[in-house]
Amino acid sequence: MTCEIALFDSARLRVLDGTIDLNTHTFKAALLADTFVPISAAAWVPAQDYLLGDIVLSGAGQYIEAVTPGKSSGTEPSFNPLRSSTTMDNEVVWLNWGLTPPSTYTLWSEISAHELSGGGYPAGGVAITAPTLTLARRKVTWSVGDIDFGTFTGSPKYVAIRREGSENSVVNPLVAYLLLDSTGATVPLTTDNPFTLAVPSAGLLTFA
Repeated sequence: MTCEIALFDSARLRVLDGTIDLNTHTFKAALLADTFVPISAAAWVPAQDYLLGDIVLSGAGQYIEAVTPGKSSGTEPSFNPLRSSTTMDNEVVWLNWGLTPPSTYTLWSEISAHELSGGGYPAGGVAITAPTLTLARRKVTWSVGDIDFGTFTGSPKYVAIRREGSENSVVNPLVAYLLLDSTGATVPLTTDNPFTLAVPSAGLLTFA
């Protein structure tokens, strides 16, 4: 199973202003059901004037963002299915975000209703261990230990990562979310099935 990870839009600002300190703050990871939707996006429309930054859904169900504004074609083009690829659509150039677009949610309270429950899974999620920041070749990498969710009942689709606590009057700000299966499927788990998310040695997040 291959995961995809995306930052919440607000996380970049909150790392810079000190609301989120990836080195010293406490972080939690929580399992979300398929009722969670990263952003609300309409379907692509023919002969439509699109603005810079508009995000819509392609016919294949992938999120695409207008990085060059303009009028779309009369028929939907064959969008390049690879994440981070671009496709020309009459006057519009689209960037493909795949199934993990930049989400506009900012706080855990805004998405906590989608959290799974049941079995031995603790409400609010589990603590993230061993956070470490490293700098190499002008890139900062955030590494953490494997995330052990224990045993529970349910089929998760996402993991949400948040800073636990408050700073600058911001309570439990969101950092990133993971799509557990890059195909978009939920993870089928039976009752009391131990579940651990193995974090790659290359780290969880990289800031260029």
